[in-house]
Amino acid sequence: NGVLSVAGTALCLFFLIDRYSRRKMIIFGFCMTTILHVLITLTATILSASSLRAWLILILCVSFVFFMQAFLNAPVWVALSELFPLRVR
Repeated sequence: NGVLSVAGTALCLFFLIDRYSRRKMIIFGFCMTTILHVLITLTATILSASSLRAWLILILCVSFVFFMQAFLNAPVWVALSELFPLRVR
C-alpha cells in the first residue's frame, strides 16, 4: 500500500505532471477512482465468500490507491500551489 503510494506519486511528479494538463489528470483520476469503487462494490456483493473474492478486492483496492496517488493527490497539491501566489501562502 505504501510502496504503491510512493510509486504513484513519483510517476506523477517525474513523468506525467509536465506532459498532461492538471485538469485532464484530475478528471481521469476521478473517473478511475469511481470505476474502481463500483468494481469493489460489485465484487463484494455479487461474488460469494472465497479466496478469489478476497484477492480481487485486494487488487482493486491497491489499484484504487495507485490511481488516487498518481492522478488525484499529487496534481491537486501542485495545482493548489500554482493557484495561490507565494505572498498569500
